[in-house]
Amino acid sequence: MTYAQFLIVFLMPPIILLGTFFLRQKDPDKKFFLNGIIILCTLAFVWTTPWDNYLVANSVWGYGEDRVLAVIGWVPIEEYCFFFLQTIMTGLLTYFLHRKSSIKKNREVGSIYIALIPFVILLLIGINSLFYSESLYLGLILTWAIPVCILQWAVGGRNLLGNLKFYVVSTFTPTIYLWFADNYAIANGIWYINDSNILGLKVDHLPLEEATFFLITNMMVTQGLILFYALRDKLPEYKKKIGLGLR
Repeated sequence: MTYAQFLIVFLMPPIILLGTFFLRQKDPDKKFFLNGIIILCTLAFVWTTPWDNYLVANSVWGYGEDRVLAVIGWVPIEEYCFFFLQTIMTGLLTYFLHRKSSIKKNREVGSIYIALIPFVILLLIGINSLFYSESLYLGLILTWAIPVCILQWAVGGRNLLGNLKFYVVSTFTPTIYLWFADNYAIANGIWYINDSNILGLKVDHLPLEEATFFLITNMMVTQGLILFYALRDKLPEYKKKIGLGLR
């Protein structure tokens, strides 16, 4: 199986299914979620492109040369497509779950400082991991993603806690699915992870680091959409604070 075929088989069916549900909804929130998904796709591309190119350039991960159509920089074009397709899939699933169990707006519970502690610890672990070859991939994942998570929780962590059940379901559902898909891709040589840059903890062919990557990227997407919706009534206030004003 090629990388393009992998995307067609594993990413396109849930996107088509969830996209059909999305298009059929007569819901005033639909356009709001669509805008959120578009923004997150753009941010995912901008934030991930240099990082992913660095990984391939330094042989942290690679791909079968006969499995990809072309390469831009060091990364296959299918990988760039993956940035968008994963964000779209997880975003549409978040909307689907929202229609079944609505995200609660302005529901602030818990302490933001306590919630930030695990992320600060993970960031410190990530920084330390960069100094050792066998933990390099984990360190690169954590130092790339955790600052984004800290920013999201600092902005609206209490709203995330107020939607905790929804947050957990919308994060882990696509994550578990992508764990199985990633395991298949590695087992069949579509891409590979450099064994010298991972800790060696695996479930079948899926390394701990890859499992962490898909968990944390889906976290960033669901956190972004939940906050985008939960804080929508406060957006005019935030715009005024940063001097944008309203027309």
